[in-house]
Amino acid sequence: MKRFLFYLEILWIAAILASVIVFAWNFYQQGSFNVSVYTPLITGGLSGIVLWNIRRQRKFYDTLASNKKTS
Repeated sequence: MKRFLFYLEILWIAAILASVIVFAWNFYQQGSFNVSVYTPLITGGLSGIVLWNIRRQRKFYDTLASNKKTS
């Protein structure tokens, strides 16, 4: 499960980089802000929030399990 989440985080970082490139290219092509330009950034941001929460929960449960083993 940890390996899967690690690969998911790598894919998330790649998606953020791709969305920044798409954002820059669309802005360069259109010359102005548009809702369709924001779509990749919004999608990347929401997926990042979800992955960050999964990561925090994983760390919380890991520390909880290690505390139970020591006590």
